[in-house]
Amino acid sequence: MGLFLNPCAAATAAGVVWIALSLAGLGVDSGWLWIGSLVAATLVAVAIPRLLPAHRRRVDAAELDRLQAVKG
Repeated sequence: MGLFLNPCAAATAAGVVWIALSLAGLGVDSGWLWIGSLVAATLVAVAIPRLLPAHRRRVDAAELDRLQAVKG
C-alpha cells in the first residue's frame, strides 16, 4: 500500500471537497466547509486500508495464476 498513500489520498479528498464547497459559495468561516473536508478525509482514510489489501490479494493471485500457466 505504501507509507504515504493513505494520508495523501485523505488530504487530496479533503482538498477536493474544500475547493468544491468553496466554489459553491461557502466561505472559510462556514462550518460546513470544515466539516465536509474532515468527513471526506476520514472516509477515505478508513476506506483505503479496508479495500486495498483485498484488491491487492486478488490481483496478486491472478498474476500468480497467469505466471504459472505460462510456465507449465
